[in-house]
Amino acid sequence: MGGIIYIIEEVIFKYLQLTLGGAHWRHAVIRDCPIEKFLCNNVSDEINNFTSIEDAQRVFHKLVTTKEYTCDRHVLYGHPGDGGYPLCEDKTFALKKNDCLVYSFGIRNDWSFDDALYEKMGCEVHSFDPSIGKEDHMHKPKVYFHNLGLWGSRFVNAVNWSLDSFGGILKKLGHEEASVLCIHYK
Repeated sequence: MGGIIYIIEEVIFKYLQLTLGGAHWRHAVIRDCPIEKFLCNNVSDEINNFTSIEDAQRVFHKLVTTKEYTCDRHVLYGHPGDGGYPLCEDKTFALKKNDCLVYSFGIRNDWSFDDALYEKMGCEVHSFDPSIGKEDHMHKPKVYFHNLGLWGSRFVNAVNWSLDSFGGILKKLGHEEASVLCIHYK
């Protein structure tokens, strides 16, 4: 499965603060969600036990590879297989039609996830990838491409890719938070 980060918990908050330059994540408030749906709480025991990036990476990896919640209803956005990702559509986590903001990093040239969120849910989508050689543009109404990548701080690498922290990107685009953060990886 791809790298969707949908439920933002304290571990992710701390990890992003340490690795993405102090991003301003809000702690997700989970309402109307039965506690028995959460399967693994032991990751949360490690939240306050790290201060280094290496510890944060270890706990973050454990979190995103450990099933934390049993979702009753998944909806696939994008192509099945590579390029498409399921999002939980249970009442607590369902996107609000025409009231959602998506940040999608590392799209390569596969717009299927990003386009589907716009077409099915009316989300405003910001797609990022400095590796595909495209300039900033509007891909579709409400789907914006940025020739920019994710890094711990503002930086231009050896192959001239512009990179920035998540907090820096939020600030640059005038947003405080995102409904969905998708990090595509291989």
